[in-house]
Amino acid sequence: MGRKLTTGKYKTREALIDAVYFYYYRTAQKHSQVAKTCGVSEPVVNSIICNTKQKKNWGGLTQEQKDMWKTTNMTISDTLDAREKSYGSYPENCKLTQDVKDILRAHHGWDSMSPEAKQSVEMIIYKIARIITGDHGHKDSWHDIGGFALLIEQDIPD
Repeated sequence: MGRKLTTGKYKTREALIDAVYFYYYRTAQKHSQVAKTCGVSEPVVNSIICNTKQKKNWGGLTQEQKDMWKTTNMTISDTLDAREKSYGSYPENCKLTQDVKDILRAHHGWDSMSPEAKQSVEMIIYKIARIITGDHGHKDSWHDIGGFALLIEQDIPD
């Protein structure tokens, strides 16, 4: 028989688990602050966060909270696998990116650009290469291109 989980100010174990996940992942509180907020000891919070069986009991978590938990607990290999699915092969992406950068850097207009403009162009090239070698429907890549362009646009006088 397992140990009884102290539920602090919550009526049920599930309510406490939901609260711990909410405060830890949604508000990014440290274990000690979550314990104080939930009215339980820090070892109880650690147990909830670390216990695999309890992690599978998602209770009333939103999809965003579930995604945050998954992202927080990914290994480097998991991250690289996920990136390859979205952005394609890293070596292929690097080759395409460097080939395009070499062409642009050889142009006479490159030297007249500000460091910020050069960096934005390079980041846009990198994002375009990810689109070409990976999932062209990955909205984040398109969004990032707009962000790098906007950073330079804001510095250009009217």
